Amino acid sequence: MDKYYIELIKSLVPLKYEEGHFRETLINALENYEALLRLYNEKLCSDIDSVIRYVEVCNMQIKKCIDSYSKGMYSVAYQCIDDILSDTLYADEYFIVPPKFSFYRSRLFKTNGRISHTEMFHIPFNKRGKVETQRYSAPGYPCLYLGSSVNACWEELGQPRFDDMMVSRFVVKEAFPVLDLRMPKEEDLEGDKIDVVLKKIPLIISTSIKTLDRTAFYKPEYIIPQLIIEYIITKNRIKYESGNNRLFDFVLGVYYTSVHINDYFNFPDETFDNLALPAVLVDRNETYCQLLASCFEWTDPTSYSYESISGKFGRSIERVTSDVDLTEKEANYRFSKMGELEERLSTFKLKGMLYCLTDANKIFIDSEGHDCTVYVRANVPWTIE
Repeated sequence: MDKYYIELIKSLVPLKYEEGHFRETLINALENYEALLRLYNEKLCSDIDSVIRYVEVCNMQIKKCIDSYSKGMYSVAYQCIDDILSDTLYADEYFIVPPKFSFYRSRLFKTNGRISHTEMFHIPFNKRGKVETQRYSAPGYPCLYLGSSVNACWEELGQPRFDDMMVSRFVVKEAFPVLDLRMPKEEDLEGDKIDVVLKKIPLIISTSIKTLDRTAFYKPEYIIPQLIIEYIITKNRIKYESGNNRLFDFVLGVYYTSVHINDYFNFPDETFDNLALPAVLVDRNETYCQLLASCFEWTDPTSYSYESISGKFGRSIERVTSDVDLTEKEANYRFSKMGELEERLSTFKLKGMLYCLTDANKIFIDSEGHDCTVYVRANVPWTIE
C-alpha cells in the first residue's frame, strides 16, 4: 500500500501545469488515477470494480464540467457538480468539526496598531466590494477562511514577512458539518472505508490544482472549487427558505488541504489544512453572518513581533519542552516561530460577537399553551418576555 500511496499523493496532488495546459493536465491526472486503480486493484479493496466504475463516471462529469464552463454554459457545469455531490457517497460522509478544535486566521494590516477581534472575521457585508475571487469563493460573496495552523495561514498569504502577520486563534464552540476534501493519509487507505476514500479522490484532484498566475482575474483552477461552494450555498438557501430547516445542521463549507505544501521545513501534513465557510445568513440587517459567528469564539489578533518584544515566549517554551512524545515533524513545528505563536495564542482570552440566533423564522404557541421546541444560540444572557 505504501507504494500506491506515494504514487497517488506525489504524482497527482497537488497538480501543477504550464501555460495553456490546464484542461490537459487535469484530464491526464484523472486518467492516471484510473490507471493506478487498475494497476493495484488486487491490493486495494474487495469492491474495487465498483470503485473503478464510479470513478469513470465521476471523471466524465468533471471533464464535462470543465468543457461546459469554458464554453460559457455555466448552468450545465454547475449541474455536473450537483450530480456528483448529490450522491449518497457525500451526503453520508460529511465531516463533523467538533467543539474545542482550534483554527487560525491571519491578515496583513498596513497599521501597526492593535486590531479588534471582529476585524479578523469575514469581510463585512457592507464592504462586499472588497471580496476578491478565491479558490472557494466568488467575488462579492464573503467567506471565512481558516487554517489548521499558523503555517497554513502563512502559506495561503504567499509566505509574507512573518512578523507582519496578525493572527487570531479560532476555537470551535458548536459542532458543524463540512464537506471533507482533504488529501487522504496513508492510514485512510487501510480502513474499512477505503472505497469511500478512493471514490472521492477525483474531486480532490480537481480541487487541488496550483494556481498558475495568482494575479490573474480568471483562474481555471478555481472553477470546480467555486462550483462546489455554490452547491453548498444553494442547498443551504433552499433549506433556509423552505421554513422547515434546522439551521444549525447546515453543511457550512469545505475542509481541504492547501495546494501550497512546502516540504522544506518538514512540518506535519495536518498543518496544511484549511476551512472555507461561506456566509449563510446574508439577508438580515447585520454586518456579519450570525450563523458562522455562533460556531466560534476567537482571540484578539497578535503578531510574532508583538509577542517577542513583550518577552512572552519564554514561558511558552517551558510548557512545550515537557512534551517528550513528539515525532520529528511535530517537534520541528512545535519549536518553530509558528508553533511558538500558536502556543502563545492558546493563553489568550476567547471572545465572540453579540447575537441571539434561533433556528426558526417564526414561533407559534397555540391557545392551549403546548410546549414548543426552539433551538437558540446566544453569547449573552437572554430571556423571553
